[in-house]
Amino acid sequence: GMGVLPEEDDSDLQAEDAANIFAALDDPLYREVRRIIIATVLHTDMSHHFKMVSQMDVFYELHSEGIKANTVRVNRGIMVDCIYNKSDDRQFMLNVILHAADISNPVKPLKTYTKWARRVLEEFFSQGDMERARGMSISPMMDAGSTNMPMSQINFIEFVVMPLYVNFVRMFPECSQMVGNLIGNRMHYQAVLEHELDNGAPAGMSM
Repeated sequence: GMGVLPEEDDSDLQAEDAANIFAALDDPLYREVRRIIIATVLHTDMSHHFKMVSQMDVFYELHSEGIKANTVRVNRGIMVDCIYNKSDDRQFMLNVILHAADISNPVKPLKTYTKWARRVLEEFFSQGDMERARGMSISPMMDAGSTNMPMSQINFIEFVVMPLYVNFVRMFPECSQMVGNLIGNRMHYQAVLEHELDNGAPAGMSM
């Protein structure tokens, strides 16, 4: 069998345990938390996106009175009520929040958004180059030769981000500034696209 661990190894394990946010959970609760986290992460898959947007519509109609009452409480600095009594409702909220965060680049201030949009496209183009090198068909938006930077962002905002965030700020009215950013960013990329069309050349990834 194994001998006794040296003292420094034991303290390392204790330090690791102290940083483990799950360490205090008993086994049934740990399994439940793990199940919730996995379900939430799986719902960041874009295959769930459009169904989620539709479900948010229904969810808001069911809970709109509670949401409005809580918004009044938030504005007065009063503790809000938990209006999501069913575990399915709470799981849905977690799914929505994590997915909204996952596609949130266009709701950030323009300087931050453009930086991340450029990084995402660079990653896409790198994948496209690898697919080409392997003789595979190149995935949508991943061909540097045919993907237009501002057009890709306009489409992403119009068809993916805006429908979700319109519902998101109905559910979380305190986040309404995000839609303000989104509209401003959409206008920015419209201007960049028009500049390209007027000048007959791409404005470049720097835009």
